[in-house]
Amino acid sequence: MRMRSRLGLTGWTLFCGLLAGCANSGRQALPAPGAPPPAPVEMEVDPMTKHPDLLFLPGRFCEVHYVPGSLDRAAYLQQRIDRIAEALAPLATAPPVPRARVLDAEHWAAGGYARAWGLPEATGPLEFAVAAEGDTATVARMRDLTGGFLPRLAGEPLRGSADEAASLIVADAILQTELAAGWARRIGVRGGEPWVDGVVTQLLARLAWELTDPGQMPNVADLFDRIAVAHGGLRTRRLEDYRAGLPLEEELWYQAQFLRGADRLWVEKGNVGTRRWLREVARRNRAVTADELLDRAPDLAAWRAESFAP
Repeated sequence: MRMRSRLGLTGWTLFCGLLAGCANSGRQALPAPGAPPPAPVEMEVDPMTKHPDLLFLPGRFCEVHYVPGSLDRAAYLQQRIDRIAEALAPLATAPPVPRARVLDAEHWAAGGYARAWGLPEATGPLEFAVAAEGDTATVARMRDLTGGFLPRLAGEPLRGSADEAASLIVADAILQTELAAGWARRIGVRGGEPWVDGVVTQLLARLAWELTDPGQMPNVADLFDRIAVAHGGLRTRRLEDYRAGLPLEEELWYQAQFLRGADRLWVEKGNVGTRRWLREVARRNRAVTADELLDRAPDLAAWRAESFAP
């Protein structure tokens, strides 16, 4: 017994020593006096450093940085993104925090963004640059995108003309879809095929709309339908050709179809069933398959035949 205890004590001592060695393995003494220091570690650049003069408007569930003079636009986006983030928070054990930068045309040009002024641009996993205001350029750009259409406003805009404010409505509808896509990626909701991923993302976006502003869904669908008609028309592209990195107009054409596919799923299960299923998908760490989608909403087979070229 005494021998066994001694061996046990020795083993425990060695184990503790091993742990201590592991804990200390990252510790290194300073270089000797006169020795050159090692090369500095390159730090990841925060996208916010592109615009050091931005003001900060914290939300409960998001962060918004904005150029001076655009507080009204920043406050609107903060409220909108906060509501979306709150609605989607139950899908994740550790909900991510979206960030937005509200920029004027001058800051947009200085930032070197890939998309044209007025269109939202993802600058990180859940970070977006958006326009601080509408102007003649954003009006022309959104009319070109929608085939000449701009949404009607319910009242008078706080700044600019009705058309300039309406151009931001188009941009914000695109932003919400891309916000949903970013959220899905961050929490592990994904499809096993590109088109399945697109439908699942639109389902998450639909859930966000229904939980924050359900009366707007017919208008959102109409807007995306108009974009699709203006840039290809009906049944002009194959479902199997969808992939990441498409030009914006082509990407939005597909998103218009995915929105309609997500509608079949949402009608089948509603808000409660959709949220429960998406939470399950996020936690299981396994991609959604096409067969799984069809099992949940058999009507998707008809949607595929009606929406895409053979």
